[in-house]
Amino acid sequence: MGVSVQSSRKVICGWPTDVVSIAHHTHHQLSKGATSHNAIIFVPGNPGVIAWYIDWLAQIVESLGDGYSAHGASYAGHGIDRDVVGSGADTDHSLKNSTYGSNKRDMEISWTMAGQIQHKIAFVDSVLEERNCESLFFITHSIGANFVTACLLSRPDICSMTRRIIHCLPFIRFDPPPAKKFLLSTVARFYKVSIETATTLLGMLLSIAKPEWIERMLLEKAAGIDCPEARKIALGVFTNPDMVKSHLILGLEEIRELPESPNDVALRLLGECPTSILFCGADHWAPEFHMEDLRTLQSDSTIPGNIELTYLGHLRHDFIVHPKMVGQVANYCVDAIKGDRDRPDKTAGVTIRSRL
Repeated sequence: MGVSVQSSRKVICGWPTDVVSIAHHTHHQLSKGATSHNAIIFVPGNPGVIAWYIDWLAQIVESLGDGYSAHGASYAGHGIDRDVVGSGADTDHSLKNSTYGSNKRDMEISWTMAGQIQHKIAFVDSVLEERNCESLFFITHSIGANFVTACLLSRPDICSMTRRIIHCLPFIRFDPPPAKKFLLSTVARFYKVSIETATTLLGMLLSIAKPEWIERMLLEKAAGIDCPEARKIALGVFTNPDMVKSHLILGLEEIRELPESPNDVALRLLGECPTSILFCGADHWAPEFHMEDLRTLQSDSTIPGNIELTYLGHLRHDFIVHPKMVGQVANYCVDAIKGDRDRPDKTAGVTIRSRL
Protein backbone atom coordinates (compact mmCIF):
# COMPACT_ATOMS: atom_id res chain seq x y z
CA MET A 1 0.00 0.00 0.00
CA GLY A 2 2.81 2.41 0.86
CA VAL A 3 2.83 5.62 2.83
CA SER A 4 2.83 9.25 1.85
CA VAL A 5 5.09 11.78 3.55
CA GLN A 6 4.14 15.44 3.65
CA SER A 7 6.78 17.85 4.93
CA SER A 8 5.89 21.48 5.40
CA ARG A 9 6.55 24.54 7.52
CA LYS A 10 4.02 25.82 10.02
CA VAL A 11 4.16 28.84 12.34
CA ILE A 12 3.80 27.59 15.91
CA CYS A 13 4.10 29.98 18.87
CA GLY A 14 5.47 32.59 16.47
CA TRP A 15 8.22 30.31 15.15
CA PRO A 16 8.31 28.87 11.61
CA THR A 17 8.60 25.16 12.38
CA ASP A 18 9.43 22.16 10.19
CA VAL A 19 6.63 19.59 10.50
CA VAL A 20 5.93 16.22 8.93
CA SER A 21 2.76 14.17 8.46
CA ILE A 22 2.86 10.53 7.38
CA ALA A 23 -0.07 8.27 6.49
CA HIS A 24 -1.08 5.56 4.06
CA HIS A 25 -1.92 6.88 0.60
CA THR A 26 -5.62 6.10 0.88
CA HIS A 27 -6.03 8.08 4.09
CA HIS A 28 -3.53 10.91 3.87
CA GLN A 29 -6.12 13.63 3.49
CA LEU A 30 -7.46 13.11 6.99
CA SER A 31 -9.14 16.46 7.44
CA LYS A 32 -11.85 17.23 9.93
CA GLY A 33 -14.94 15.27 9.02
CA ALA A 34 -12.99 12.44 7.40
CA THR A 35 -12.87 8.94 8.83
CA SER A 36 -11.36 8.98 12.31
CA HIS A 37 -8.00 7.34 12.81
CA ASN A 38 -5.19 6.77 15.29
CA ALA A 39 -2.64 9.59 15.35
CA ILE A 40 0.92 9.08 16.51
CA ILE A 41 2.49 12.25 17.88
CA PHE A 42 6.28 12.16 17.93
CA VAL A 43 8.48 14.52 19.95
CA PRO A 44 12.22 14.26 19.20
CA GLY A 45 15.19 14.81 21.47
CA ASN A 46 17.47 17.84 21.42
CA PRO A 47 18.67 19.17 18.93
CA GLY A 48 15.05 18.66 17.92
CA VAL A 49 15.35 18.34 14.13
CA ILE A 50 12.50 16.26 12.72
CA ALA A 51 14.30 15.50 9.45
CA TRP A 52 16.38 12.79 11.16
CA TYR A 53 13.27 10.82 12.11
CA ILE A 54 11.14 10.87 8.96
CA ASP A 55 12.19 7.48 7.53
CA TRP A 56 11.84 5.88 10.97
CA LEU A 57 8.30 7.24 11.44
CA ALA A 58 7.43 6.07 7.92
CA GLN A 59 8.54 2.55 8.86
CA ILE A 60 6.29 2.62 11.92
CA VAL A 61 3.22 3.78 9.97
CA GLU A 62 3.90 1.29 7.18
CA SER A 63 4.10 -1.58 9.67
CA LEU A 64 0.98 -0.58 11.58
CA GLY A 65 -1.15 -0.54 8.44
CA ASP A 66 -4.08 1.60 7.42
CA GLY A 67 -5.81 3.70 10.05
CA TYR A 68 -2.65 5.20 11.54
CA SER A 69 -0.82 8.43 10.85
CA ALA A 70 2.29 9.99 12.38
CA HIS A 71 2.96 13.66 13.04
CA GLY A 72 6.16 15.30 14.24
CA ALA A 73 7.68 18.75 14.52
CA SER A 74 11.12 20.21 15.03
CA TYR A 75 11.71 22.32 18.11
CA ALA A 76 11.00 26.03 17.99
CA GLY A 77 14.15 27.76 16.71
CA HIS A 78 15.86 24.47 15.84
CA GLY A 79 16.62 23.39 12.30
CA ILE A 80 18.83 24.10 9.34
CA ASP A 81 17.37 27.08 7.48
CA ARG A 82 18.04 30.54 8.85
CA ASP A 83 14.39 31.56 8.82
CA VAL A 84 13.64 28.59 11.11
CA VAL A 85 16.56 29.08 13.51
CA GLY A 86 16.12 32.83 13.83
CA SER A 87 18.54 35.52 14.83
CA GLY A 88 21.87 35.37 16.60
CA ALA A 89 20.53 37.08 19.69
CA ASP A 90 22.51 37.26 22.91
CA THR A 91 22.37 34.10 25.03
CA ASP A 92 21.22 35.91 28.15
CA HIS A 93 17.74 34.58 29.00
CA SER A 94 16.75 38.06 30.20
CA LEU A 95 16.66 39.07 26.54
CA LYS A 96 13.26 37.58 25.80
CA ASN A 97 12.63 39.00 22.36
CA SER A 98 14.73 39.21 19.27
CA THR A 99 13.82 40.75 15.94
CA TYR A 100 14.56 38.64 12.90
CA GLY A 101 13.28 39.92 9.57
CA SER A 102 9.76 41.26 10.06
CA ASN A 103 8.92 38.84 12.89
CA LYS A 104 9.50 39.44 16.57
CA ARG A 105 10.23 36.11 18.18
CA ASP A 106 10.19 35.19 21.83
CA MET A 107 13.55 33.55 22.49
CA GLU A 108 12.16 32.03 25.69
CA ILE A 109 10.18 29.68 23.46
CA SER A 110 13.34 28.48 21.74
CA TRP A 111 15.80 28.55 24.61
CA THR A 112 13.85 27.14 27.57
CA MET A 113 12.19 23.87 28.47
CA ALA A 114 8.98 25.69 29.42
CA GLY A 115 8.93 27.39 26.03
CA GLN A 116 9.49 24.15 24.14
CA ILE A 117 6.72 22.46 26.14
CA GLN A 118 4.38 25.31 25.17
CA HIS A 119 5.45 24.83 21.56
CA LYS A 120 4.73 21.06 21.68
CA ILE A 121 1.28 21.57 23.19
CA ALA A 122 0.46 24.05 20.43
CA PHE A 123 1.64 21.50 17.85
CA VAL A 124 -0.63 18.80 19.28
CA ASP A 125 -3.54 21.24 19.21
CA SER A 126 -2.81 21.97 15.54
CA VAL A 127 -2.93 18.25 14.72
CA LEU A 128 -6.24 17.86 16.56
CA GLU A 129 -7.67 20.87 14.74
CA GLU A 130 -6.68 19.54 11.32
CA ARG A 131 -7.30 15.80 11.80
CA ASN A 132 -10.22 13.72 12.96
CA CYS A 133 -8.33 11.72 15.57
CA GLU A 134 -9.98 8.82 17.33
CA SER A 135 -7.07 8.27 19.69
CA LEU A 136 -3.49 9.37 20.25
CA PHE A 137 -0.22 7.54 20.74
CA PHE A 138 2.83 9.50 21.90
CA ILE A 139 6.35 8.43 20.95
CA THR A 140 9.33 10.33 22.29
CA HIS A 141 13.11 10.31 22.13
CA SER A 142 15.40 11.55 24.91
CA ILE A 143 14.26 14.89 26.44
CA GLY A 144 11.10 14.61 24.37
CA ALA A 145 9.84 12.33 27.16
CA ASN A 146 9.96 15.23 29.60
CA PHE A 147 8.10 17.52 27.20
CA VAL A 148 5.32 14.99 26.57
CA THR A 149 4.92 14.25 30.28
CA ALA A 150 4.47 17.96 30.97
CA CYS A 151 2.01 18.24 28.07
CA LEU A 152 -0.18 15.39 29.30
CA LEU A 153 -0.13 16.56 32.90
CA SER A 154 -1.24 20.05 31.93
CA ARG A 155 -3.86 18.95 29.40
CA PRO A 156 -6.29 16.30 30.71
CA ASP A 157 -8.23 16.49 27.45
CA ILE A 158 -5.18 15.36 25.47
CA CYS A 159 -4.32 12.76 28.12
CA SER A 160 -7.83 11.26 27.94
CA MET A 161 -7.36 10.59 24.21
CA THR A 162 -3.97 8.91 24.70
CA ARG A 163 -3.91 5.12 24.50
CA ARG A 164 -0.19 4.58 25.02
CA ILE A 165 3.02 6.52 25.70
CA ILE A 166 6.29 5.17 24.31
CA HIS A 167 9.53 6.69 25.59
CA CYS A 168 12.64 5.73 23.65
CA LEU A 169 15.81 6.26 25.73
CA PRO A 170 14.19 8.94 27.90
CA PHE A 171 16.16 11.82 29.38
CA ILE A 172 13.78 12.49 32.28
CA ARG A 173 16.31 12.85 35.11
CA PHE A 174 19.88 14.09 35.23
CA ASP A 175 21.85 11.46 37.09
CA PRO A 176 24.61 10.00 34.91
CA PRO A 177 27.66 8.11 36.25
CA PRO A 178 29.73 10.31 38.65
CA ALA A 179 32.56 11.39 36.33
CA LYS A 180 30.21 12.44 33.53
CA LYS A 181 27.88 14.05 36.03
CA PHE A 182 30.65 16.27 37.39
CA LEU A 183 31.80 17.29 33.91
CA LEU A 184 28.34 18.00 32.52
CA SER A 185 27.20 19.80 35.67
CA THR A 186 30.25 22.07 35.55
CA VAL A 187 29.66 22.91 31.89
CA ALA A 188 25.98 23.61 32.60
CA ARG A 189 26.73 25.74 35.67
CA PHE A 190 28.99 28.04 33.65
CA TYR A 191 26.76 27.90 30.59
CA LYS A 192 27.55 31.38 29.28
CA VAL A 193 31.27 30.67 29.16
CA SER A 194 30.64 27.18 27.79
CA ILE A 195 28.45 28.43 24.97
CA GLU A 196 30.80 31.29 24.07
CA THR A 197 33.73 28.88 23.98
CA ALA A 198 31.87 26.32 21.87
CA THR A 199 30.62 28.84 19.32
CA THR A 200 34.09 30.46 19.08
CA LEU A 201 35.71 27.10 18.41
CA LEU A 202 33.03 26.30 15.86
CA GLY A 203 33.69 29.59 14.08
CA MET A 204 37.41 28.80 13.95
CA LEU A 205 36.71 25.32 12.59
CA LEU A 206 34.39 26.63 9.88
CA SER A 207 36.97 29.18 8.81
CA ILE A 208 39.66 26.57 8.11
CA ALA A 209 37.81 23.33 7.30
CA LYS A 210 35.82 22.43 4.23
CA PRO A 211 32.33 20.95 4.75
CA GLU A 212 33.44 17.67 3.13
CA TRP A 213 36.24 17.31 5.70
CA ILE A 214 33.88 18.05 8.60
CA GLU A 215 31.41 15.48 7.33
CA ARG A 216 34.00 12.78 6.77
CA MET A 217 36.38 13.24 9.70
CA LEU A 218 34.13 14.59 12.45
CA LEU A 219 30.66 13.29 11.71
CA GLU A 220 31.54 9.91 10.20
CA LYS A 221 34.80 8.99 11.92
CA ALA A 222 34.59 10.78 15.27
CA ALA A 223 30.82 10.87 15.87
CA GLY A 224 30.25 7.50 14.18
CA ILE A 225 27.25 8.62 12.10
CA ASP A 226 27.18 5.82 9.56
CA CYS A 227 24.14 7.01 7.60
CA PRO A 228 25.06 9.38 4.71
CA GLU A 229 21.72 11.18 4.81
CA ALA A 230 21.97 11.65 8.57
CA ARG A 231 25.47 13.12 8.14
CA LYS A 232 24.15 15.66 5.65
CA ILE A 233 21.46 16.75 8.10
CA ALA A 234 24.02 16.91 10.92
CA LEU A 235 26.34 18.98 8.74
CA GLY A 236 23.59 21.52 8.16
CA VAL A 237 22.70 21.63 11.84
CA PHE A 238 26.13 21.82 13.43
CA THR A 239 27.68 24.25 10.97
CA ASN A 240 25.01 26.84 11.76
CA PRO A 241 26.31 28.84 14.77
CA ASP A 242 22.82 30.08 15.68
CA MET A 243 21.50 26.52 15.70
CA VAL A 244 24.41 25.32 17.82
CA LYS A 245 23.75 28.15 20.25
CA SER A 246 20.06 27.24 20.59
CA HIS A 247 20.93 23.57 21.00
CA LEU A 248 23.44 24.29 23.76
CA ILE A 249 21.33 26.83 25.64
CA LEU A 250 18.39 24.43 25.79
CA GLY A 251 20.54 21.39 26.50
CA LEU A 252 22.41 23.02 29.37
CA GLU A 253 19.14 24.18 30.90
CA GLU A 254 17.93 20.58 30.75
CA ILE A 255 20.96 19.53 32.79
CA ARG A 256 20.38 22.29 35.34
CA GLU A 257 16.63 21.80 35.67
CA LEU A 258 15.94 18.08 35.49
CA PRO A 259 15.68 16.29 38.85
CA GLU A 260 18.16 13.64 39.90
CA SER A 261 15.47 11.21 41.06
CA PRO A 262 12.58 9.62 39.15
CA ASN A 263 9.43 11.70 38.97
CA ASP A 264 7.20 9.07 40.55
CA VAL A 265 4.42 11.61 41.07
CA ALA A 266 4.12 12.20 37.32
CA LEU A 267 4.15 8.46 36.63
CA ARG A 268 1.33 7.94 39.13
CA LEU A 269 -0.74 10.81 37.73
CA LEU A 270 -0.42 9.34 34.24
CA GLY A 271 -1.02 5.85 35.57
CA GLU A 272 -4.20 5.21 33.60
CA CYS A 273 -2.25 5.42 30.36
CA PRO A 274 -0.06 2.37 29.60
CA THR A 275 3.57 3.36 29.11
CA SER A 276 6.45 1.57 27.38
CA ILE A 277 9.99 2.70 28.14
CA LEU A 278 13.05 1.56 26.19
CA PHE A 279 16.57 1.72 27.63
CA CYS A 280 19.87 0.93 25.93
CA GLY A 281 23.48 0.27 26.84
CA ALA A 282 26.22 2.81 27.67
CA ASP A 283 23.76 5.70 27.77
CA HIS A 284 24.61 8.50 30.20
CA TRP A 285 21.33 10.34 29.45
CA ALA A 286 19.21 7.31 30.35
CA PRO A 287 21.56 4.79 32.03
CA GLU A 288 20.45 1.28 32.90
CA PHE A 289 20.21 2.00 36.62
CA HIS A 290 17.41 4.47 35.88
CA MET A 291 15.43 1.47 34.66
CA GLU A 292 16.33 -0.51 37.76
CA ASP A 293 15.12 2.36 39.95
CA LEU A 294 11.77 2.27 38.15
CA ARG A 295 11.55 -1.50 38.68
CA THR A 296 12.12 -0.95 42.39
CA LEU A 297 9.35 1.66 42.49
CA GLN A 298 7.07 -0.82 40.74
CA SER A 299 7.87 -3.59 43.19
CA ASP A 300 6.95 -1.20 46.03
CA SER A 301 3.72 -0.25 44.21
CA THR A 302 4.92 3.35 44.17
CA ILE A 303 4.35 3.61 40.41
CA PRO A 304 1.81 1.74 38.27
CA GLY A 305 2.40 -1.79 37.07
CA ASN A 306 1.36 -0.93 33.51
CA ILE A 307 4.75 0.65 32.81
CA GLU A 308 6.68 -1.81 30.67
CA LEU A 309 10.47 -1.55 30.91
CA THR A 310 12.64 -2.90 28.10
CA TYR A 311 16.42 -3.04 27.84
CA LEU A 312 18.27 -3.59 24.54
CA GLY A 313 21.94 -3.25 25.36
CA HIS A 314 23.23 -3.11 21.81
CA LEU A 315 21.32 0.08 20.96
CA ARG A 316 22.74 3.60 21.30
CA HIS A 317 21.13 6.81 22.45
CA ASP A 318 21.65 8.25 18.96
CA PHE A 319 20.06 5.20 17.30
CA ILE A 320 18.40 7.39 14.70
CA VAL A 321 21.68 7.94 12.80
CA HIS A 322 22.50 4.22 12.69
CA PRO A 323 20.41 2.45 10.02
CA LYS A 324 20.78 -1.01 11.59
CA MET A 325 19.23 0.26 14.82
CA VAL A 326 16.41 2.29 13.29
CA GLY A 327 14.38 -0.73 12.23
CA GLN A 328 14.74 -2.38 15.64
CA VAL A 329 13.41 0.66 17.48
CA ALA A 330 10.61 0.97 14.90
CA ASN A 331 9.61 -2.64 15.57
CA TYR A 332 9.64 -1.97 19.31
CA CYS A 333 7.24 0.96 18.85
CA VAL A 334 4.96 -1.02 16.53
CA ASP A 335 4.76 -3.88 19.03
CA ALA A 336 3.93 -1.46 21.83
CA ILE A 337 1.18 0.21 19.83
CA LYS A 338 -0.37 -3.03 18.64
CA GLY A 339 -0.15 -4.51 22.10
CA ASP A 340 0.21 -7.96 20.59
CA ARG A 341 3.65 -8.99 21.76
CA ASP A 342 3.75 -12.78 21.65
CA ARG A 343 6.83 -13.25 23.81
CA PRO A 344 6.56 -15.44 26.91
CA ASP A 345 7.57 -12.53 29.17
CA LYS A 346 4.56 -10.44 28.16
CA THR A 347 3.92 -8.91 31.59
CA ALA A 348 4.13 -5.42 32.98
CA GLY A 349 7.38 -4.38 34.54
CA VAL A 350 9.46 -7.10 32.90
CA THR A 351 13.00 -6.44 31.77
CA ILE A 352 13.72 -7.81 28.30
CA ARG A 353 17.47 -8.13 27.71
CA SER A 354 18.99 -8.40 24.31
CA ARG A 355 21.05 -11.47 23.49
CA LEU A 356 22.89 -9.59 20.75
